[in-house]
Amino acid sequence: MSRPSSVLAALALALSAGAVVVASRAPSTLTEPARHPTDVSVSAQTLVCPGAEVATPSQRAVFVAVPRLLRRDGASAAAGSVSVSRLSADPGRPTGGLIARGTSTVVRLPGDPTPTSVLGSAGLAPGLAASQWAKYGADQVSGTAAAACRPPGDQWWFSGVDTATGATSTLVLSNPSPAIAVVDLVFYGPDGLVQAVGDRGIALAPRSSRTLDLARFAPGLDAFTLAVHADQGRVVAAVRTDRSEVTAPAGTEWVPAGRGPARDVLVNASSDAPSQRLDIANPGTQEALVHVRLVDADGQFVPTGLGDVRVSPGNDKVLDLTPVTHGRAAAVHLTSNVGVTAGLVSSTERGARDLASTGSTPPLTEPAVVPVIPGTTLDLRFATAAAAGGGVTIDAFDAAGGSLSRDELRIPGATLSRWALPPSTKAAYVLVTVDSGTGLQGAATYQGRFGLTSLPVLSGIYTVRRPVVGPALPR
Repeated sequence: MSRPSSVLAALALALSAGAVVVASRAPSTLTEPARHPTDVSVSAQTLVCPGAEVATPSQRAVFVAVPRLLRRDGASAAAGSVSVSRLSADPGRPTGGLIARGTSTVVRLPGDPTPTSVLGSAGLAPGLAASQWAKYGADQVSGTAAAACRPPGDQWWFSGVDTATGATSTLVLSNPSPAIAVVDLVFYGPDGLVQAVGDRGIALAPRSSRTLDLARFAPGLDAFTLAVHADQGRVVAAVRTDRSEVTAPAGTEWVPAGRGPARDVLVNASSDAPSQRLDIANPGTQEALVHVRLVDADGQFVPTGLGDVRVSPGNDKVLDLTPVTHGRAAAVHLTSNVGVTAGLVSSTERGARDLASTGSTPPLTEPAVVPVIPGTTLDLRFATAAAAGGGVTIDAFDAAGGSLSRDELRIPGATLSRWALPPSTKAAYVLVTVDSGTGLQGAATYQGRFGLTSLPVLSGIYTVRRPVVGPALPR
C-alpha cells in the first residue's frame, strides 16, 4: 500500500471510532473550545387551538397571554409580537395579537370552525400560552368545552373517548408546518386493539387541518384510548366528545391529551361531580397489574375493591369511581408493572348537564398560565404522589398585566389541595409558579350557567436546550 493510501486509511479508521487526530498540531490550533449544553430563551413558538365546532356556540373565543418573567434572570427582554390567525394556507389578516409582555387578549371567533394558529416571536415567545373555550345552549349540544392550545408533537394520547349510542367523538389533526405530515391512529378498546380501515398513513397538507369522526374507526365503544403517532412531521391533535340522550343533549368536552404510558401515573382531579369514571389503557404486549390509589383532601388511600386491577395487553378498562368518591373531587395514583395511560371523565346534572375530562400531565416545572373564563367560577386542584409535598405561588393579573393578588399554597405530600379565585377578583388570568417540591400536577375546573369544563395546568415553554458546540477543525 502506498504512503498516501495508508494515511487515508488511518484517518478513516480514526473518524469511524469517533475521534479526530491531527498529526503535528498542538491543541492550541482548535479555533473554538468545547462548551457545555446551555438553556437559552425560545425565539419562536407556534400553538394551535383545535376549533372544529360541530354546532354553533353561544360564545366562542381564544385566550392568549404572555406572562411577565417573574423571578427569572437572563430571560429575553427583547421586543416581539404575537399574532392570532386562522390555520390556513392563506390565513388572511391576523384576527388578534399582543405586543407587550404581561398582557393578554380574548379573540372572539363566531361561527368559524377552522383551527387557530398563535405565533409568538422574539421577546414574546417565552411563556406564550393560549386556550380556546366555547359555551353551548342549543338543542343539539349543550355545556362548556375548553381546550389548551398546544405546540406540535409526534405523539398524542387520549383516554376516555366515547363513540357509543348518543355520543359523537371527533379527532382534529392540525399541521402548522410548511411540509406534509403523515400520522397513524391506534385504538385500544375493551376487547383489545381495534383494527380499522384507513387508520394508517393519514396525510395532512402544509398549514392545514382534518376533522375525523372516530365512529368511522371504532364504532359503538363507550370507552377507549386513542394514540396518534406522527410518522412524518409534527402535528397538533385534539379530541372532542358530545353526548346526547333521546330528549336532550348531555354535555360536551375536549378530551385533554395525556402523557404517554408510564409505570407511575397521576391522573389530575376533575371537579366535584355525581358520576366519575376512570379509564386505564395498557398499550403494551404484557398484562398490566395496576395498583389504584385515590388522592383527596384527606390523603392517599386504596379504594375498597379497586386496589389491584388487571388490564390485558392492548386493552382499555373502565372503573366506576362514584361509589368510592361519592361525587367529591379526587386525583388517581396508578402504579403498574408495565406502562399504562389513564384518564378521568366526570358527569354532572348540576345546572346544565355536562361532562369534564382530565388526564395525566407533566409535573409543573415552569410558570403556568391559567385563563379565567367569563361567567364561571375557577378552581385549581393540585396533587402530588410524593411524600414531601411542595408549594406554589398563584398570581392574578388583569388583561393589561396589572397585578391583582398573590397567594401562596402549601401542598402536603400525597394530598389534593384546592385554590379558588375569589369572585370579586376581576382577573384575566392567573400564573402558577412552583416554589418547592417535585411531581406537582394541576387542573383547572370551571363551572357556570352553561355547565362545567376542565383545563390542564401546563408549564410554559420559556427556554430550549442549546447542544454542546464541538471543537472546529482547522481548514
